[in-house]
Amino acid sequence: MIIKHISSKASGRPLFGIFENTEAQGLPDRVITLALTAFLLVAAIVTVSGTLYWVFNDYRPVPIMDEWSIIHAWVNAETGSGSAWLAAHHQHNEHRILVPRLFFFTDLKFFGGFGLFTLVILLLAHTLHTVVLTRVVFQTLPFNIYWKTAVTGFLFTLMFSTVQLNNLIWPFQIQIIGVFLFGTVTFLLLLKPQSSSIRTNLIIRTRHFLLGLISAMLASFTMSNGLLVWPVGLLLGVHRKWSAKKLAVFFFSGCLVWWLYLKDYESGVPFSRLLDQLPEKAWPLIQYSAVLLGTPLSPEWPDLALVIGMFGILIMTSFGILFVIDRKHVYFTTTGSRLFIFLAVFCLTTALVTGIGRLDLGIRQATSNRYGTAAILFWIATIGTLVTVDVRKLKSRIRLDAVAVFLAIFSLIHVLTYQVKLDDYSRDWINRKQAGVTSILAGVVDLKYLTRLFPTPDRILRDSEFLREHRLSFYGSEIGQIVGQPLATFLGNGTTTNCEGYIDKISIISDGNTIGARIEGWAVDRATNEIPKMVVFANQGTVSGIGFSGRLRPDVEALYPGYLYAGWLGHATFLSGTELEAYIYVGTENALCKLIDIHGD
Repeated sequence: MIIKHISSKASGRPLFGIFENTEAQGLPDRVITLALTAFLLVAAIVTVSGTLYWVFNDYRPVPIMDEWSIIHAWVNAETGSGSAWLAAHHQHNEHRILVPRLFFFTDLKFFGGFGLFTLVILLLAHTLHTVVLTRVVFQTLPFNIYWKTAVTGFLFTLMFSTVQLNNLIWPFQIQIIGVFLFGTVTFLLLLKPQSSSIRTNLIIRTRHFLLGLISAMLASFTMSNGLLVWPVGLLLGVHRKWSAKKLAVFFFSGCLVWWLYLKDYESGVPFSRLLDQLPEKAWPLIQYSAVLLGTPLSPEWPDLALVIGMFGILIMTSFGILFVIDRKHVYFTTTGSRLFIFLAVFCLTTALVTGIGRLDLGIRQATSNRYGTAAILFWIATIGTLVTVDVRKLKSRIRLDAVAVFLAIFSLIHVLTYQVKLDDYSRDWINRKQAGVTSILAGVVDLKYLTRLFPTPDRILRDSEFLREHRLSFYGSEIGQIVGQPLATFLGNGTTTNCEGYIDKISIISDGNTIGARIEGWAVDRATNEIPKMVVFANQGTVSGIGFSGRLRPDVEALYPGYLYAGWLGHATFLSGTELEAYIYVGTENALCKLIDIHGD
């Protein structure tokens, strides 16, 4: 049999025969075991390496959306008499992001504001979270090397998949990565097993408890849903039968954190009105939460995501009830089984709270990529609960294993299917940043693309001046130093005619003596048969703007196979009555190739 219902000698809990020691298996089972292990390992390597390659290879130090709010706070502090560090706890939208702001401000102060420092910290935190979850599974179930390899591959595939891409490529999302890491660590610390020695046990329990309090505080000031760690932690304490003193310390610590968080808090929705509307919105709220949780397992079909999410909520609600009535710890006998329950509750309550604040935007909003982390962790916790809960007395172990395998396979199918679209999503993200930054660098106020960086372009333009003066962010990179330089500076490598391209469209943004324009076209480097990365615009011997390639051009692909993304877009200024020249870098020596002269009459 491929799957056998066996018992582990180490724990007495049934496991799948395909991960039994290969010496005890027949040849067919052994082949299947090795093949499945290899598949999950390869899937993890491809997923993680593909995601990380795109994150770093195509990274552009261009702030986007909320990052401009962080820069604005920093600029105000640096140009005024205040201190951005002391104001890090100030409210940001509906959140207080004290901990993430410390990383943002460190990046601006010591690392040039490129965002790479924060991005690296984000990815390290996410990796740490994955490792923690992996170790919990290893310590809960007696896996052999094949089980361990398979589980590691499965968890890394899900945690680094494209279904939560925004949280892995956008430094600002360190808050989402951080809050779930701190949440998991909090529950794990509070669940640490006791020692056999009374004296040692007291010291270890006290240390774990204090570290758990610190981790809960960090979660609370990383993102608003971190506040949910406290009520979930209280449930944990009651279940663990903490002493009255320990419960009181945890309760009043949580009250203090909540008070500090809500002090001078400005809510966009009156709390009383929210309570009045909650009964009539209960069902839409559950639907919203179900779509949010189900989207990673059905990223293309919201209706299916709703069904899947409802299925997950039903499963974990059932286990939650079983957990509450399991006062003798019959079913949840290990740290892992308990951790997965609390992690699932944390993710589910996060979905509900998110729905309370976002429900008016429509259920479709629940499919946002940034909610992928909460949803992925919910399914990891659900599968983890299914395989670690001890329900032998109910004689339903094999059925729970079957559900776990179904969810694991189902999630892998959709995650890996979605992963192949990584290139499309990455190009859209890059093009969005590049089009906005060329507008800023050229001094062309193109609202169409500036608003895609931040809803208030005036703030971008004001704060960009500070960035330029201090050579921060994109002004400290190579692309920030090109505009305004003499064209002769870039002609040192010579010129060539070994290129092809065309300017398809010029949109005048501002006119007068100095004309600002958005320019679109395509180009091909015939020296290397590659798509050039950048277009340089010059007027009167000075570089007055730049453009970037990577835009979809199926019409060019029809004429020149292999050049589907040869399109480019940029911004430039030029004097009326003069010519605007367009060049691309060609060949390995980066010689300039002139595309066309644009008359400014």
